[in-house]
Amino acid sequence: MKRTGTSGIPDPSDPDRRNHSSRQPGGASVVVGAGEVRVVQRKLVGLILAAFGVAMPALVLVSEQRFRRDPWAYLSGAFDGFGSGMTVMAAAGALLCLLLTVYGAFWLFWTRHLVVNLHTHRLRFRTGFWPWIKTIETSTREVEAIHLSRIVRNPMRPTGGRAPNWESWEVRLHIPGSAEPLFLGEWGLRREALEEIEQWKKIFPRLTLDERDLRPDVPRADE
Repeated sequence: MKRTGTSGIPDPSDPDRRNHSSRQPGGASVVVGAGEVRVVQRKLVGLILAAFGVAMPALVLVSEQRFRRDPWAYLSGAFDGFGSGMTVMAAAGALLCLLLTVYGAFWLFWTRHLVVNLHTHRLRFRTGFWPWIKTIETSTREVEAIHLSRIVRNPMRPTGGRAPNWESWEVRLHIPGSAEPLFLGEWGLRREALEEIEQWKKIFPRLTLDERDLRPDVPRADE
């Protein structure tokens, strides 16, 4: 049986609901309770990316005996004796690690935090980079659009070649005054994404669905 908050809305944090859902990991944390709904962007993705971007070159350097003996001498002559191909590969690896670190830091410092008071029917939304965070306060009746987007991916097989297309359904809530809609989650089944939207309609009475197909050239799985 699903747990509910004081509003009677099914709690997305309910383990029973999560274990039987096509919801993909990495979505926002949504908690219903104590007369309010909280949506918080998860920072775990940013932490993993930033840590990976720093850890990989660190492990490579530590594994080098010359670096352990004299780090500065090793770094100053790191590219001495490298062929052009090796130099390009080393530079590409360093650039990739730098990009991962920067993107991870973006996630860590980018704040998106929504609180909806179910008694007063008002919301408070904080968004932006720390410490330049914008706060939006408005009525739940002012939130009028929720976006459902079909995403199609064509992943590579580990053994080579392309795997069959994989589609998912992304749900974003448009909050007046915010340039970027709030990402609520991604589902493997359109039916479950629509069920999630119906729950949000109970909180925002004027909410209308804006459905978008980002790959209309690819047939849908349910057609």
